[in-house]
Amino acid sequence: MKKSIVFLISILVCSLTLLAQEKRDTIHSVTRNSVVTAKEKRNAIMDSLDLTKDQEKKIKAINKEIRAGIKEIRDNTQLSKEDRKTKARGLILMHQKELSKILSPEQLARYKQLQKQRKDKADGLMMDEDN
Repeated sequence: MKKSIVFLISILVCSLTLLAQEKRDTIHSVTRNSVVTAKEKRNAIMDSLDLTKDQEKKIKAINKEIRAGIKEIRDNTQLSKEDRKTKARGLILMHQKELSKILSPEQLARYKQLQKQRKDKADGLMMDEDN
């Protein structure tokens, strides 16, 4: 009787260990896939705008600058939450102004359409999570 209980407990411990490992691996794969998906989305937007090489270089430089600015804002613990939002909005507005200088009117219209679709989709996902 004792042997069978010890045997069952050891099987249970092994099973739980394997399940925990499987769950951890799933979490890591989802994170990696999310990063790839975000990069693929950016590339898809760039491709759908039919950018010239010069436009691509300029936009990549602007995006890099904006990401650095956002990181700096996030890392600045001396700013209040409202100040962070205000500064981030300022960077977004600057990004939009710079894009409007680089893109043709047709490309800008397409970009705005893609942004609206992306926002609508995100809003839809947020509503689904609330239910």
